[in-house]
Amino acid sequence: VETALGAHPDVLRAAVVVEGATGGERRLVGFVVPSRTPGPDAAALRRFLRERLPEYQIPAQFVALDRLPLNEHGKVDRAAL
Repeated sequence: VETALGAHPDVLRAAVVVEGATGGERRLVGFVVPSRTPGPDAAALRRFLRERLPEYQIPAQFVALDRLPLNEHGKVDRAAL
């Protein structure tokens, strides 16, 4: 999912996490760093992903960030998202 989201021409970096309580309803949340301002809106990202992924893999929500948080090893800090 991250690879498909990161392939959007207006997305510089992307991360996707599963959000939701254990035993509760879970959903995917996509975090994007746009390559330009303004970045793509959620509808444009969904249209793009529908051409590449099954519906259940499309994030329910998208959040635009200036940068993705990184841990001390330079990897995306998913807990900080």
